Amino acid sequence: MLYSPKQYAQALYDSLKDVKEGEIDLIFKNFYSILLRNNDLKLINKIIGKIEEIDKEERGVVEVEVTGAKEIDKDLVSKLRNLIGKKAEIKEKVDPGLIGGLKIQINDLLIDGSIKAKLNKLKRSLI
Repeated sequence: MLYSPKQYAQALYDSLKDVKEGEIDLIFKNFYSILLRNNDLKLINKIIGKIEEIDKEERGVVEVEVTGAKEIDKDLVSKLRNLIGKKAEIKEKVDPGLIGGLKIQINDLLIDGSIKAKLNKLKRSLI
C-alpha cells in the first residue's frame, strides 16, 4: 500500500472540488485505475468513509452521538445543537445499560455523565 485511505480520499476530494462538467467520469476512471495499479481497490470502503469525514470537516459539520438510558428528550437535543454552535449531525442512541444520565460523543471527545460510569468510578475508588 503506497497511500493511506485518507491520502487517497483527500486526493479525490481535491480533484472533484472545482471539476468541470464532463470531467467527473474521467477523474473516477483515473482514480479507479490508480487503485487497481496499486492493488488498493480493497480500500474503497475506507476511502469513501474518509471522503465523508473530509467533506463534513470542510463544511464545518460536527458529529455528535448522544446515548441515553431511554429515549432522549427532543428539547435537550435542540439545546445541545444550539450549545455546539456549529452545524451538528446528532445521532441519538438508547442503551438501557447506562441506567440513567447521558453519554455525549463529539468527534473524539467523550463526556460520560451516565449513572453506570459514576457507579463504576465509585466502585474503583472503594477497591
